Amino acid sequence: MSSPSNGAGKGWYDPNRGGANSDVPNSDTPTADHAACLVTFSQTPTGVSFSLDGLTVDAEDLDRDRYGQKAIVTVRWGSLFCYRDRVNLDDARRRERFFERVCERAATKLPTEVASVIADRMNEDFLIQLGEECRRWPEQPPIDPETEKARRAEEAAAVEAHARTLLNDPDILSRVTEAIQAHGYVGDPTPALLVYIALTSRFLERPINLALVAESSAGKNLTIDVALKLMPRDAYYLFGSGSPRSIIYTDEDLSHKVVVFKEADSIPSDPPAAAAIRALAEDNELRYEVTIPTKRTGQFETRKITKRGPTGLVTTSTRALRHQLSTRVLRMPMAEDAKTTWEILEAKGRSAAGNGGSPPDVGPFHALQQWLDLAGVRRVVVPFGEELARLMPKPHDVRVRRDFEKVLSCVKTITLLRQRQRKPTLGGEIVATIDDYAVARELLETSFYAVGEEICPPVIRETVEAIGKKERRVSERDLATRLGLPKQTISWRVLRALEKGWLVNEGPPNRRPYRLRRGGPLPGDVPPLPETRHVEGLFEGVPTPGSILDPLFEAFASNIASRWPGGVTAAAWAAWVKRDPVMVRGRLDALVAAQFFVHDHTEDRYGVLFWAPFGD
Repeated sequence: MSSPSNGAGKGWYDPNRGGANSDVPNSDTPTADHAACLVTFSQTPTGVSFSLDGLTVDAEDLDRDRYGQKAIVTVRWGSLFCYRDRVNLDDARRRERFFERVCERAATKLPTEVASVIADRMNEDFLIQLGEECRRWPEQPPIDPETEKARRAEEAAAVEAHARTLLNDPDILSRVTEAIQAHGYVGDPTPALLVYIALTSRFLERPINLALVAESSAGKNLTIDVALKLMPRDAYYLFGSGSPRSIIYTDEDLSHKVVVFKEADSIPSDPPAAAAIRALAEDNELRYEVTIPTKRTGQFETRKITKRGPTGLVTTSTRALRHQLSTRVLRMPMAEDAKTTWEILEAKGRSAAGNGGSPPDVGPFHALQQWLDLAGVRRVVVPFGEELARLMPKPHDVRVRRDFEKVLSCVKTITLLRQRQRKPTLGGEIVATIDDYAVARELLETSFYAVGEEICPPVIRETVEAIGKKERRVSERDLATRLGLPKQTISWRVLRALEKGWLVNEGPPNRRPYRLRRGGPLPGDVPPLPETRHVEGLFEGVPTPGSILDPLFEAFASNIASRWPGGVTAAAWAAWVKRDPVMVRGRLDALVAAQFFVHDHTEDRYGVLFWAPFGD
């Protein structure tokens, strides 16, 4: 059978299989011409309907569970009511019982020839086909696209009026921060602001998954709560205590929502359900397969449950999450210092004294999110994405592949919030700017330092730093003596550091005794995310160095000195890097003002006064 685009289902069915109907005389009953016809089931707002030559069968109040497809089935002949009952259309005994009662009622209430027609048509095949058509019925009837478009436009106009001040504010994230603090949040607002960004990222194809990690009483749940207050209720699904697998069987639509687990302990740990949650964190949709018995066949069959995304994940924990989940989630540490504790105590004291102030109206913030849902542009282009990837520190772990996606998602989310200050492209996308990356970097830097600590635990760092930067050929025994530890304890630390390149063996390859020296920088020795000026300089084609020893400036100046020994014009360099000549000239003039470059006004050429590679 197939379902036509108009929502009706069609299937071949012989309504006169018994042959008795050919003798029905009046025009309201079928003739032999209908012996084999194409039966059409129509979708209605409440279910499925069938009508042919006076017989009407309506299936309403549809419900499907592990035992089969159920419906309230009503049988009529013209305007005459015949029978109504709730029946499991997948249960052979229930179908037979329903058929018998229809025949009994038709025989007592309707003319004999009509009762004969109903008995012939309401057979086993018909009821099975009715069950199949009920399965095709959507939870909501088909919606006319034009009607839906008009409805969304009307709603968008209404919420836009309420959110206009926020939408037009170029510093919208400062308004979000003020609202968070006005709701009683004390201390560094970065964690709460990052939760807000993660919740807003649900509009992207790759939402941000976030875990707040800190000791008990550090304020993790309060951080989530103040961010949730700025969100409409349909933006998230709050999972409390309950069966570990209840999230799999919930009827909640998770598309473009964020699932919030207030405690990581609520996340299912049994292998099948845990795998479903990992799929949610990795692929942004929840998938689960379960084997159930079926009444119709008596056999077991596999039912695949899919909660369509994209769906984000936010949780809290007092310790690092399980490894397979932690690599899919961005970790955000919480402040636990004495200064923040005193600020929290003072805020609670002010509130107890009645001086805490009243929280702001969250209506405009809800309207902002509703406008993004109804009318906001969701396609974001990050034009400097390639340059950002090239400047990422040397990866020490494969998880950086996932973490880089979170950086891009954070940039895109900030751009979404600022889209009224962005000019769309011809294709309708909004374009991220370097300023968007600067905000994302400030929000994410602490998280990426925390990732570095996971990759390089303190004991590994301690072992590597026990070797001086200029020392060479240090043995494991030397390390054990310096750290006051057994050699067996040192061995696994050295192997881990050698594997990651933080130590280098100058002795025979893969053989002990090792002769060690320092290798590459440890995570945290260099900024975990590229500096904004470096990304901007590489993208724009002219760097903004902090000093003449800046590696990017060295590569830039060396390129010009080797290709254009007599200096380069702004137009020539703009053509070389494929950037706007006016912008390039402005950045070259900035280098001249900083005395990194010289400008020959006679020939309008830029260059270095003298040059030799730093390594020479």
